[in-house]
Amino acid sequence: MAICNLVVGLDTASKKVCGDSLSFIQRFIMQVGMILCLLPDVITLQEIRGKENKKIVREKLKEKGYESRFFHNNDSDNTFYNCIGIRSSNFGKDCSWKEVGSKHYWTTIDDAGVPCLSENKDARIPAIPEKGVEGDEWGRCVGVTVLQHKTSLKKVIVASIHVVPFGETKVLQQKACLSLANMTRGITGEAKDCPVIIAGDFNFFDEERKSKSFKDWEDYVLALNLRETPLKRMEISGINEKGVIEDESLIGTYTPWSTDKYAHVIYKQPLGYSKLNAIFASNELQCKDGVTVQPILMKHLNELSKMTPEEKKTGMDELRFRLKDILASDHFLMSAEFTLSGHQ
Repeated sequence: MAICNLVVGLDTASKKVCGDSLSFIQRFIMQVGMILCLLPDVITLQEIRGKENKKIVREKLKEKGYESRFFHNNDSDNTFYNCIGIRSSNFGKDCSWKEVGSKHYWTTIDDAGVPCLSENKDARIPAIPEKGVEGDEWGRCVGVTVLQHKTSLKKVIVASIHVVPFGETKVLQQKACLSLANMTRGITGEAKDCPVIIAGDFNFFDEERKSKSFKDWEDYVLALNLRETPLKRMEISGINEKGVIEDESLIGTYTPWSTDKYAHVIYKQPLGYSKLNAIFASNELQCKDGVTVQPILMKHLNELSKMTPEEKKTGMDELRFRLKDILASDHFLMSAEFTLSGHQ
């Protein structure tokens, strides 16, 4: 199963940079074009804001042979949607997978305070002041599809997720998203567990990944029989002779627009610090080549010779400068191919 994941990005930041030339429809045309070059079986998207952008995504994916499902965080007109696109057929090549079920969950905690998922659209992570949990009144959802291989009849569950950026609320939402791995029998109605792929914006910051408490997160992942699929390759046309970076310390999944309020801080950090997005998968799903990351360019890379004295003085990372304000999204396209153990 080939999968692509992308946080499509908000207009509020991009349009401040270049106006309508970086409007949602212009950016998504570039995004879907890059995705289609990879011909994935399934696409997971996040940060689609509002009904108009949802309509654009649905129409553009359908034009390219993908049926889409959307999962809203809340009932407001300006809500975020997660999306899952499933290839039916395009370029004369049918998909080997078909959808046999779907679920829409919200992140929350149970009566014992354990992170979990609920089908109640009003479910939320509540504020727990004594534990430093601010809560999330708007809600964050998990969109789920059950895919079955047309020949072997084996099933894989795919989820699209997007959690809040900060604090203990984020940690609870992250764990709630991964708890999907313990719910597969109830979703499929089968007597054995079904492998899962959980992709999206986990909002992992470098300082969190390096903290002592991250070991607790890794233990949590291990207990769920999951693993984070490693970032192995970043492809950027023109970045070097091969257009490829394989040094994992330099590979990231995000760089902000210059109008972002945290840009002045993040621009000083190596791109490899920004591994915000991730694809988690069951251990029985093999991914020998890891994840390939691709920033989607709207323009040619910035030339280092055009870096201003102020940017040099502040220590702006050179790779981030070359990508500054020229992308179709501040998050990068991620792609990976999984094989189920014993299945070819």
